[in-house]
Amino acid sequence: FFLMIRRPPRSTQSRSSAASDVYKRQDQVYTYEDLKQHTEAHKSWIVIFDKVYSISDFLVEHPGGMDILLANVGKDATADFLAKGHTKFARSQLHPYLIGKYDHSKDPEDFITRPITKKVQRKSKKVTQSELQKHNTQDDCWIILNNNVYDVSNWINEHPGGPTYITKFAAKDATSAFKDVGHSRRAQRILDGLLIGEYDGGQTSSQSIEELEITLEAVSYTHLRAHETPEHLVCRLLLEKK
Repeated sequence: FFLMIRRPPRSTQSRSSAASDVYKRQDQVYTYEDLKQHTEAHKSWIVIFDKVYSISDFLVEHPGGMDILLANVGKDATADFLAKGHTKFARSQLHPYLIGKYDHSKDPEDFITRPITKKVQRKSKKVTQSELQKHNTQDDCWIILNNNVYDVSNWINEHPGGPTYITKFAAKDATSAFKDVGHSRRAQRILDGLLIGEYDGGQTSSQSIEELEITLEAVSYTHLRAHETPEHLVCRLLLEKK
């Protein structure tokens, strides 16, 4: 016969302690000065979606090999992470390595890495209007910017202004609104990793910020203030005018 041993239930105190540790990690804030001291295999830090991860123990376990990770340590690898098309499950595997938030205020210009996938090769793809229309939901969202098509599905929930604002432009031309908000160079580098190809479906009409004020009302005011950045400052100002 088999001896069955039942593990004693985890105490409420230990569960509370574990939860407290998680919150402490999430509240810790790091800058570029902290990150640049962790650029070697035995002390590897990386930034993805404005969060800092200590990935030294994960290097040998990474399905894509450690070289791609080592090429991004000490940097913002968000663009490359998105370009590789990681699944939700892959993203969930990052959580145990989370050590805090990242403050971009002291970043050098070359901090966020460009996707290793060559932009020229991806841009050679032609996207028709009929193909574009198949990707018009929050979970499967393609948009047009400057006649290029981007798959923002994996980025939409990380957007500083919230997902509602981007969903409005699913399968549409968002060029005017993108320019009105005044996105940063960092935002453009992230887009490089989301490029699908060139739009080849005829003329499109691009709506401006003024034409979409009603959409802004659906965006949480609290969410905007909690993630205040120059990229969506215009969104908040429009809300305050109402």
